[in-house]
Amino acid sequence: MNRLRSFFLQSPLWVIFVFSFLGYGLLAYWLPLFPHYNHVPLADVRRLLPSLGQGLAYGVVLTGLFGLYGLAYRAVKAQRKTVSLIWLVATAVALASPLFLAYPFNANDIYRYFIRGRITAVYHESPFTVAPDDIPNDPYLPLAGEWAGETSPYGPVWEMVAGGVTAVAPNNLWLAMLLFKGLGLALFIACGILIYHLTVGTYQLSTTLLWLWNPALLLTFVVDAHNDVLMLFWLLWGWWLVKKDKPQIGFIVMLFAPLTKPIGLLALPFFFIHIWREMANWQQRGRFALWSGCLA
Repeated sequence: MNRLRSFFLQSPLWVIFVFSFLGYGLLAYWLPLFPHYNHVPLADVRRLLPSLGQGLAYGVVLTGLFGLYGLAYRAVKAQRKTVSLIWLVATAVALASPLFLAYPFNANDIYRYFIRGRITAVYHESPFTVAPDDIPNDPYLPLAGEWAGETSPYGPVWEMVAGGVTAVAPNNLWLAMLLFKGLGLALFIACGILIYHLTVGTYQLSTTLLWLWNPALLLTFVVDAHNDVLMLFWLLWGWWLVKKDKPQIGFIVMLFAPLTKPIGLLALPFFFIHIWREMANWQQRGRFALWSGCLA
């Protein structure tokens, strides 16, 4: 084990990248999207890898991906390996590419995104008042699973986005899933670029790598296309605007986070208090509080 660790620590970063890419490719091969994407009941890791040996192999690959991720971070942080933002973005996109063909084995919310998107784009109804089983003849209703009787738990910003994505492929589940995965990857990369510009000093690149090469995030935002990434994008973009001396506009952008997913509301008081404390006088604070309150 120590020899293997030493090998990767002394190797160029492209070697760590290649082994990471192979690991993600292996997951996509073991947990493929195409043979299972339109089957019910919806699958998970246990169903796709039913034997103990397969489960152990999955755990080994996942552990290896995190190990490679940690070694890459240590190398960049110690400045033993020189990289750029463009390199980090390009490698993150490459690592994510095989995951487009992986089944959403961690969480199958992507199916509800599509089904509720059809409520908006195909039936021109509101997913906040119409549940999937209110449209019993919809051919994709069985994929809603235990959530068939539930209306949307998300915010209107997300439902508008989901409706827009679904409108591109309203009757093509395969294409719609790839589009949602593509949206997840695009927002994931955008968040990484914002993190790069929000970080200063020696650890700018290593901190960005912590986001862009993170196996948990790649599996969540690309494999599962989870909509948390849009919520985080609003918070990061808003914070970047605050750092650009545009606190009012920045906080307004942050308000889109809970309109995407209500849990985003929990972060807003902390941002508000920080912005408030950094303002020079009570006049600025009063104006900020008034506009923020009215717009919220």
